[in-house]
Amino acid sequence: MIENPHMLPKVRSQDLMDSAPMMPCTLRLAGFVGLVCASRDTNVMNHLPVHGKGVATKVSALHMACGCKVCHDILDMRDPRGAMIRERYPHAFWEQLFKAHAETLSRWVALGLINGTDWEIV
Repeated sequence: MIENPHMLPKVRSQDLMDSAPMMPCTLRLAGFVGLVCASRDTNVMNHLPVHGKGVATKVSALHMACGCKVCHDILDMRDPRGAMIRERYPHAFWEQLFKAHAETLSRWVALGLINGTDWEIV
């Protein structure tokens, strides 16, 4: 049994990574700072800051949410407002990430991408 969550296997799926343009931004972090999400053509899958993230390693593909360029920059703190959101509104920030993750998973199921047959576990 693996006790340390950082040691759990990670799923890699190019199909999940490529699904971002097929859905809206689920992160919706732009609204926290009075901005509007960028257009859907800027959407990418965003690795969420959970167990398994570290130097030169991404979390499992199962722990992603779809995000536009604006929200991705806020999440990864390339936009300085990302740190402000985390400091001032930590509960709202994490609640939004949870909702984004749940919505992204549901959209993957609706798109037929979560079926367990095309996953590589590393």
